[in-house]
Amino acid sequence: MTDNDRGNKLEERSAVWRSVSEERRLQKLRCKQWPSSATIEVHYLLPTSPESFCTLIYTVRGDGEVQVLQQLTPGTGLPEIPEVGLMFELDGSFDQLSWYGKGPFENYSDRNTGAKIGLYSGTVKAQWVP
Repeated sequence: MTDNDRGNKLEERSAVWRSVSEERRLQKLRCKQWPSSATIEVHYLLPTSPESFCTLIYTVRGDGEVQVLQQLTPGTGLPEIPEVGLMFELDGSFDQLSWYGKGPFENYSDRNTGAKIGLYSGTVKAQWVP
């Protein structure tokens, strides 16, 4: 949490989201394989009140490309979600990435309006924000 987050009581207001990733419940797991790719689709129920849902779709292609799609559907009336992300650990030799979204810099609430949606790329190391 940043000073701005603490000052506007984000930690208290959005406390319901703190542990949902650790307490999620698997609802469905489906795998499909084709000659040149495979898809793994995972559906989670998130323990909020009302319930929220998260779907992850991993597509692994024969050339080594991995596409990850995430859809988060929060329950109606829940507070704002402080941060949404995924952790995906890879070998250190994978040092380049590209993404479609806001960028090219981190864009938490205090810098969000300055970030523009686009296609960005860079080194993994340059993405670290203390």
